[in-house]
Amino acid sequence: MALKGDFREAQAAYDSALRFAEKDPQLKGKVLFCLAELSERQKAWDQALERWTAYEGFAKTAEKAKLFPAAAAEHKKRILEWKRNLTDSLSVRDRIEKRLKQGEDSVRNAR
Repeated sequence: MALKGDFREAQAAYDSALRFAEKDPQLKGKVLFCLAELSERQKAWDQALERWTAYEGFAKTAEKAKLFPAAAAEHKKRILEWKRNLTDSLSVRDRIEKRLKQGEDSVRNAR
């Protein structure tokens, strides 16, 4: 579902799986991982950060489930870098647009 791009259906399936996984820590961890990844695929960065944090916390407490909290930390690091790059690129784009407008205005005024 998620691979096909049907995020709504994937979200519903993962939510259902999460309800049934309460007594199985390994399954619950995998579902939390999938939910975090789903948010990343949707580019819902803040939600993805929250979900990776939830997975990370669960992975640290459910030691018998053999999950990977370090993966969550790495994903969160990459998301924060991505968000920073997006912010930086927006300010660069604004500067470029402003300078282009100034150039167009000066050409119009020179005529």
